[in-house]
Amino acid sequence: MHTMTINVQDTVYERFLKFLQKEEIPIIKDVRDENLKYDPYFYERKAQIEKTIKAVDDGSMPMYDFNESMDSLIADLEK
Repeated sequence: MHTMTINVQDTVYERFLKFLQKEEIPIIKDVRDENLKYDPYFYERKAQIEKTIKAVDDGSMPMYDFNESMDSLIADLEK
């Protein structure tokens, strides 16, 4: 048995399933990516977050102390 992944547009998904049934092509498992159901940009966001984490870890993106930043902001506002 072989496993195949096919991307089917939402607009033709039902027609595609009917075609498979009509041609008597057995579908063992209908796997839908739950991540994309709730957030169509899940993988793009995940890649960006991983890129940000890597930048923070390797030091190319500096992290600032929240309390120091707020103290500086308040001092600037009080002037």
